[in-house]
Amino acid sequence: MTPLAAQGTLELLPGIHACPGGAVWLPSLSALLVADVHLGYAWAQRRRGALGPLTTGGVEQRLERLLDWFAPRRLVVLGDLVHAPRPSPAEREVILTALARWSAGAAITLVRGNHDRGLERDFPSLPVECVKAWQAPGVVAVHGDSPAFAWPEDAVALLGHWHPCAAVRDRAGVHHRYPAFLVWPRAVVLPAFSPLAAGVRVDRLPAELLAVARRPAVPPGIALSSVRRVVWLRPPAPEVLPQHPSAPSTREDLP
Repeated sequence: MTPLAAQGTLELLPGIHACPGGAVWLPSLSALLVADVHLGYAWAQRRRGALGPLTTGGVEQRLERLLDWFAPRRLVVLGDLVHAPRPSPAEREVILTALARWSAGAAITLVRGNHDRGLERDFPSLPVECVKAWQAPGVVAVHGDSPAFAWPEDAVALLGHWHPCAAVRDRAGVHHRYPAFLVWPRAVVLPAFSPLAAGVRVDRLPAELLAVARRPAVPPGIALSSVRRVVWLRPPAPEVLPQHPSAPSTREDLP
C-alpha cells in the first residue's frame, strides 16, 4: 500500500488525490486544496435569528490535521472562505484564529467566492493572497459559480461552490449522507469542506453546474468522502481512472 493510500486518499485523476474530509492534494505542486469552508457560518446564522449551536463543525481541527500530515507549501481555498460579510466580534475572532493557525506552515491563496464579497474590506490585513483564479502546471482552480473563466486545453479545472453530496444505504437499510467529489476527464468538483453546508445531490445535478464544467459528454465519476477515507461510488470511465488496486473502491469500505 502506498503512503497516500494508507492515508485514505484516492487518486481521482493522474496526480490529483482526494483526501478524507473533502480536500484535494496535488503532490507535484505541494498544494492542498479545499472548497467552501464557510468560517463563521453558525455566528452569521445567529445574527439572522437562528438559534443553532455556535460551532464550526470541527473545520479548523480537520484542516490542521491535513496540513500536519501533508506539510504543503501552499493551501488553496476555492472560494467561500467565510460565510457572510460584516462579521460580529466573536465571528471575527473565529476567522482570524483559524487563519493564523493555518498560515503558520503554508502560504494561503483564496480564490474569491460569492460569499467572500466583503472579505478584503472586513479583514484588510489577512495573511491571504486573494485571486480570481489559481493556475499552476496542469490545473486551473476557480470557485465554480460562473462558467466565465480561462480554461487551458492542457489543464484540469478544480471547482467548488456546488457542495456535491450523495446518500447511500448501508446493509442495515440506514441512509447516510456523504460529501462527494464529481470527476470528469477535465474537471473535478470538490465537496464543501464545511460539514454545515447543504449540498447538491449527485443524482440531480443542476444545468448551471454542467455549464460550468463545459457540458461534458459523459456522466461524472462519483467518489464519497468520510473523515477516514475516500472511495468510489461510481468510478469514471476506465481510460480516465488511475489504477490503484490497493485503494478502497466501494462504499462498503466507508466507516
